Amino acid sequence: YMSADQFVFRFVTALRSDSAINFKEKLRSIDLLLIDDLQFLQGKATHREFSHTMTALIEGCRQVVIAADRPPAELDGFDDRTRSCLGGGLVAGFCHQALALRRQILEPCVAALCVRGARLPLTSGALEHA
Repeated sequence: YMSADQFVFRFVTALRSDSAINFKEKLRSIDLLLIDDLQFLQGKATHREFSHTMTALIEGCRQVVIAADRPPAELDGFDDRTRSCLGGGLVAGFCHQALALRRQILEPCVAALCVRGARLPLTSGALEHA
């Protein structure tokens, strides 16, 4: 797992320290790449490196999971090929659920954890903001 900011930082650091090959080999050898906040990935070279890494992982039958605050077609700075590749996978939108649904999901989880001995002093206010 890494955020888009971490990807940029690690990539730029690798370029500055002449270790870009190591950076690429390390990322392209993993089984699962999980990047959060892809909308914050900045820079043409960084976009290109992300695209090449994603392509190499997919061609190697590995998993790529991306989280962003917008659908792939609306990600700025990415070329059409990358947006198409991202949109070709499972794209799921998440929105803020109603309080009743959040309670239905969280209360059984909290109860199950309490049965196992976990101490979770959750107030109704905490459940409302989950």
